[in-house]
Amino acid sequence: DQTTVADTILPGKIFEYLAEAGFKNIEITTGSSVNAPKTLIVFSQKVDSTVRLKIEEEVRKISPDLSIQESSGLSFDVVVTFSKTSP
Repeated sequence: DQTTVADTILPGKIFEYLAEAGFKNIEITTGSSVNAPKTLIVFSQKVDSTVRLKIEEEVRKISPDLSIQESSGLSFDVVVTFSKTSP
């Protein structure tokens, strides 16, 4: 299993962006088994639209090509899956 730049640098960048944006409970995991064609953000229905916009803005700084969805069955408020082509 080979570690990529995205596996080591990207999580730190996202953590920094979200922490600076005021988010407190941030958990970031990485895995090389994900081969998504573009970055995906999935929000639970309870996430406020203002918060959604801020998260989208922060993620776009790193991965501008993304897709956004909403799900009622999430165990987290937000799940972000980065594509393999994210810097």
